[in-house]
Amino acid sequence: MNLFGKVETRLRETIVRQGFYQFTLVDPEQPAEGLSDLAAKLDEAGTDGFLVGGSSGFSQVDTERTISLIKAGSQKPVVLFPGGLFGLARNADALLFLTLMNSSDPYFIVGAQAQAAPYIIKLGLETIPVAYIVFGSDTMVSAMGMTHQISVANYKAASAYSAAAMLMGMRAVYLEGGSGAAQPVAPQTIKAVKQVIGGNGILIVGGGIRSFDAAKAAIASGADVLVTGTAVERGGVKAFAEILDGCRAGAEEKQRSQ
Repeated sequence: MNLFGKVETRLRETIVRQGFYQFTLVDPEQPAEGLSDLAAKLDEAGTDGFLVGGSSGFSQVDTERTISLIKAGSQKPVVLFPGGLFGLARNADALLFLTLMNSSDPYFIVGAQAQAAPYIIKLGLETIPVAYIVFGSDTMVSAMGMTHQISVANYKAASAYSAAAMLMGMRAVYLEGGSGAAQPVAPQTIKAVKQVIGGNGILIVGGGIRSFDAAKAAIASGADVLVTGTAVERGGVKAFAEILDGCRAGAEEKQRSQ
């Protein structure tokens, strides 16, 4: 019997087949004009799926509209990446059910999750339980989530949180540099966390990845899933193609080292 939902199964199969999975992150605050066309172009260029979410400034109506526009241009999975209850939507394919591991506020560890759970069940959304670890202190997500500061190179703290997540039964860890972060999560941190969570745990990495080299380093170091947001917002399909090529190069390097 398959223990995973349709979207998670597809995600895991893609990781096995090509060595990585790439999500394009879309913030509902982005202008709606041209979004369907962009989704179609990114689909054709090779994105594996879309994440929809952000830290603030939008409503559930905005989230559902964004998903509808993406689906008008692409057949790839659209997964919720909620920053709060306003990030839920009935027309999504799945939901990253996040626990902000290094928050100083219990609300972001279990409070928001308890509030949202009955509604998520009512909607029938597929959920993927994810330990969310936010680095740095100068991004919107770190401020809104009231996080204990961890530097992108602090592999010991990241590994400890990740080990706790696995013991709690979570199936994925998301290392978040933050939207517009100055630096991506360090390769040694990615490598250390992947060693902790093992082959069955999915390692997601995002934030500050805006080049071929950064994408290659993340995947080669052990990331299973790469999230790209700001780079695509600013550079469009051309920037996306460069990052995707980096993912492929990283997957080849990772395969050679195994």
